[in-house]
Amino acid sequence: MQIGGRQNARIGDLLVERGVISHKQLKQAIKLQRARREQDIQFNIAPDPKRHALGAILVELGYISRWQLRRNLNWQMVMRKAAMVMVLASPIMNTACGGGGGSGESGKSAIVQPVTSPTASPTPTPTPTPTNSPTPTPTPEPTPEPTPVPEGPVSVSGPVTVNWNTPTLRENGDPLDLSELGGYEVRYREEGAPDFTYVVVEGGWETSKYIGDLYGSYEFEVAAYDNNGLYSQFVPGRVNEG
Repeated sequence: MQIGGRQNARIGDLLVERGVISHKQLKQAIKLQRARREQDIQFNIAPDPKRHALGAILVELGYISRWQLRRNLNWQMVMRKAAMVMVLASPIMNTACGGGGGSGESGKSAIVQPVTSPTASPTPTPTPTPTNSPTPTPTPEPTPEPTPVPEGPVSVSGPVTVNWNTPTLRENGDPLDLSELGGYEVRYREEGAPDFTYVVVEGGWETSKYIGDLYGSYEFEVAAYDNNGLYSQFVPGRVNEG
């Protein structure tokens, strides 16, 4: 599969290319998306990103699941980053290869040209550099220790609540406003189990979710998603009992 190009960067074409949906299903979703936009313009309704998002429409029509949408959106981000790396690396690769050599008579002429040796200039007498006084090293202030987040399974016995911090930056470093957050997704599983249980938490202002009574060793992870349905990576969550 070739990486790059605007065609592969679109979520609908990516889902068709990977065999998740058919061309007919994609056309139906795009038709519904256009109809909603025209309806908003006709009735002077403020556009809703969630209502117009193609991925959300495909989920609404039952063509894909939220899990399939999340997986393919993450793959879409990987493809875009790979394409950006190729674009940035192309000038460097051309420079390293010499930018292409000459051919024919012009190439031969460039090789046999005599090179005139430069006349050596007299070596200047170096000016003594003044010695600087050493700069005093500032005493570093102690950094407060962050609340430790457990990695791996956690032993629990009874009511369990998963906690997390509200993100302020996207994964690429751009600022993230609270109004851009759509909510969170908490997943957990017992140690050794093959599949996670998923719990959706709507609203970017939430910072905890009560899971229920659990007994044994479990893994707890949390991911955030924005209003466009883009998910962050899952990270370990903090667990309170009782």
